[in-house]
Amino acid sequence: MLLTACHLRAKSRNMNPLLKEFSLNRSASINRSSIFSFAVIALLFTCIATAQPTLFPTTGSWYDVVLVENTWTEANSAAAATSHLGMPGRLATITSQEENSFIFQSVLPVEYYGFWLGARQIGDSEPTGGWEWITGESWTFTNWANAEPNDAAPNEDFLQMYSAWDRSSAGAEIAGDVERYAGR
Repeated sequence: MLLTACHLRAKSRNMNPLLKEFSLNRSASINRSSIFSFAVIALLFTCIATAQPTLFPTTGSWYDVVLVENTWTEANSAAAATSHLGMPGRLATITSQEENSFIFQSVLPVEYYGFWLGARQIGDSEPTGGWEWITGESWTFTNWANAEPNDAAPNEDFLQMYSAWDRSSAGAEIAGDVERYAGR
């Protein structure tokens, strides 16, 4: 299990959420279990902090996951403020099954929740119309989850990825985002 933790392709701008999972205070007794828990947390911090983006050779782009709970707008702004090897960062856009499979298999953490992608729905073409990538790339490939897209909640105008795609509202805070440092 510890080896798997080191293979997470993720980093965090803010590790405070992980600290919520484990804390020791002066009155706590330290036993073998708490020492093991502390060691696992320390290993996760080390692995996450040293993770590097992963190259997708087909596009020449690098992909990374950022574990920080935020809204789509916050994630979009934060991704645009990053770079890797001189390439500007942005939320990931996915234009093929090959690219989608690569991100799912090689970039997303083993245990994951929702991650923002670089797409939004413009206009009132509910629920399937008006979707566009933030880069202006053609919206020809989709990987919607079963029964998606739908209008299950109001203003679900932003794209997130689990194993498949789902919609979420602007104010929703989800686990993180997938960033892309684009060669194209």
